[in-house]
Amino acid sequence: MTSMAGRLLSDWPISFHSALQKLYARIVTSKRNSAARYADRLRMNIYERLSSPAFDFVRLELDRHSPDPNCAPGDYKHHPMPVMPRQLTDLKTISKAININAPLLKRLIAEGELHGCRGLSACGNKTIVADLKQAQHLATNLSSLMNIEQAANHLKLPINTMKMLCKNDFFTCRGGKPAAGQSWWIDQASFDMSSVFLKRQRSIESTISLRDVLQHPFISQEGVVPLFQAIQAGALSVSIIGKSDLGVLGEWRLGKEEWRKWLHAHMDQLVSSQSLSVLQAAKVLSITQDVAYALIRYGLLNSTVELRNGVKSHRITLHAIEQFKELYILGKEIAKTLRTTSEKVADHMRKLGIAPIAGPSSSSFYCRQYIWSKGPCFEMMISWSRK
Repeated sequence: MTSMAGRLLSDWPISFHSALQKLYARIVTSKRNSAARYADRLRMNIYERLSSPAFDFVRLELDRHSPDPNCAPGDYKHHPMPVMPRQLTDLKTISKAININAPLLKRLIAEGELHGCRGLSACGNKTIVADLKQAQHLATNLSSLMNIEQAANHLKLPINTMKMLCKNDFFTCRGGKPAAGQSWWIDQASFDMSSVFLKRQRSIESTISLRDVLQHPFISQEGVVPLFQAIQAGALSVSIIGKSDLGVLGEWRLGKEEWRKWLHAHMDQLVSSQSLSVLQAAKVLSITQDVAYALIRYGLLNSTVELRNGVKSHRITLHAIEQFKELYILGKEIAKTLRTTSEKVADHMRKLGIAPIAGPSSSSFYCRQYIWSKGPCFEMMISWSRK
């Protein structure tokens, strides 16, 4: 509530009229009456609860507001529906005329970019209608837009990465956030490159492509936003090989050493501040994802199940990782310390009567790697090293 008030007052009264225009547009496109009820409550609050003369400036702008740009200020008198524009046409006809699908037209109306209202189609059915001339003018500006698949192919980026960038306003998207089954409509040239540190390079040595960077588990989903923020801020320099790669983000290349330093700092921050996915935790523990799932299944690595984006997934905290390191040690770590193999370590441990907690054979829990309890293992390593 406070932040919304701050946004409205920061550009008063333009932002106030813009918010009202979007609200009235939602009344037009919404199948329910929730937007209309919200508008009624807003008007009641402004006139009754904000009765102090200090809020007269708000009431003045509310009375002057016109939901349609063709209306003169003051023509709108306490009526939530916009004045009917000229050349009203139903959305199906407009969609065929300007080659823009009807769901996108509805979203443009809901966002206040296209003015529409409830009306009658050519057949006399109740439907949403809009000004054909305004829609045609709008279509000329939308001709360069791409859907999410087209933009991903053009920029050579994964679709999930494109979705994350759109949700976080890295691109200008028309029609607002899409509903289920709909797509983003993206201006692929709107990526802000004003502060990007861009340089040309003849060879790809000592660099790594942005597409390869996006495959790293610590960059998936949560890491996409800080990565592109670092690129836009110039903290990570970008190299291009050919002139054609300038606008193709997937062809950009980062310096390997600079990338490693940034990734190390990002991983430290991520691990200390929030829970990790199973793949991320596996990277921290230097094990495979299958082994990490086995440790979770046998209760050796504590995890919680969270619902994210409608999907249940295991999350592991830094405390759980540290607890695992305190209690257990991997067979390959012992083998590396003693300069031998994991199988020889396992044979020697069996002779001493020490069984692994988990392992590929002769253990209560099957796992592709040997997992040992730390106490007996340290004693064995000391005795081995004395030989």
